[in-house]
Amino acid sequence: YAMELLEAPWSTLSGYIKNRKYKSNDIQHYFDSLEIIRAVLSGLASIHGRPYSREKIVHADIKPGNVFVLKSTKSRPFTAFRMPQYGEFIKIIDLGISVQKGEDLYGYTPGYRPSGVTVAHPGCDLYALAITFVELLTGKRPSPKEISDKRSIRKLLAEHSSGSTHIDELVTDFLTRSKNAATQKAITARSLIDWLDKNLFETEQLSLLCLRKIV
Repeated sequence: YAMELLEAPWSTLSGYIKNRKYKSNDIQHYFDSLEIIRAVLSGLASIHGRPYSREKIVHADIKPGNVFVLKSTKSRPFTAFRMPQYGEFIKIIDLGISVQKGEDLYGYTPGYRPSGVTVAHPGCDLYALAITFVELLTGKRPSPKEISDKRSIRKLLAEHSSGSTHIDELVTDFLTRSKNAATQKAITARSLIDWLDKNLFETEQLSLLCLRKIV
């Protein structure tokens, strides 16, 4: 199979992370990152298949190097979100080692694979997404111990806090759900999208704009 050549303004998330100047109290970076992660979840939901799909695929190598993002942000009135409003701005690549759900799991770059898991299921990709999300927020890939529980995650994010306790705690809750998907198979990409929509994207935008201004 062949796909289009992705050139600037497209960039891998690893390039996006490498070129970013990280600073504390950057709540807009949190909003941008949450938009990116939601879009990745939408792609994973398609890869994993609907509940009634005969075949369910596990990507088996989710990491910043396998996610392309369109670096084209634009401030818009009445919303704190600024990623491209129309069309795709995320592409997931490299399905070369993807496997069907239930098959033996051989994939993942070291550091993104849930420990102790030997059989492929969609939650493995969501665990890798949690690692990727922390890397996007902080510029550093966390160890399994650093995302083992909420207390560890809070400590991990503290250095690069959004500046808002509410947003920091929302991200902590989301990361906890994502990494728990490795062992709790009821957590899916679709359920994480619904959770993000309910707790962030469908909330009153004026409150988020005020929160950004205060920070």
